Amino acid sequence: MTERSRPTLEALKELLTVLAGQILHNREEAAKLAAAMRHAEAVMRMLDPTFEGQGITLRRRYESRAPFKRGQGFSVVVDVLRASGRPLTARQIAEEILRQAGIHEPPIRNVREMVPTVHSTLRRHRGRSVETVGEESPVRWRLKGNGDAALERE
Repeated sequence: MTERSRPTLEALKELLTVLAGQILHNREEAAKLAAAMRHAEAVMRMLDPTFEGQGITLRRRYESRAPFKRGQGFSVVVDVLRASGRPLTARQIAEEILRQAGIHEPPIRNVREMVPTVHSTLRRHRGRSVETVGEESPVRWRLKGNGDAALERE
């Protein structure tokens, strides 16, 4: 072993200890969850002796990765349009929302996940608060009339 590889080996040892700790934590969490499932099944059998646990399907919990709370999407979109002062595409709006959320170089995956949300929000408010500009594709959006009045009507 050379002196040059020593820092690399030390970093890899540290990585191994972190990963081993995570595995141990996950095993402990899995044991707690399995015990909770056994308890729930036991209570269900007490209430219904014919209960069969095999018929229950698994469900994953999905975490929202949206950079705004539920119901706040339109106001965030309006803020971006108002601040830009020019028509923007749904993609440009999505990129700016991600930048405002602290993701300065948003990965393409995050942008692709955000664009449909922005686009459906804009379509839902088309003609009332926002409008399209021109006929080209992709569609550019702007606030309808005075931007402040558009948000107050919603």
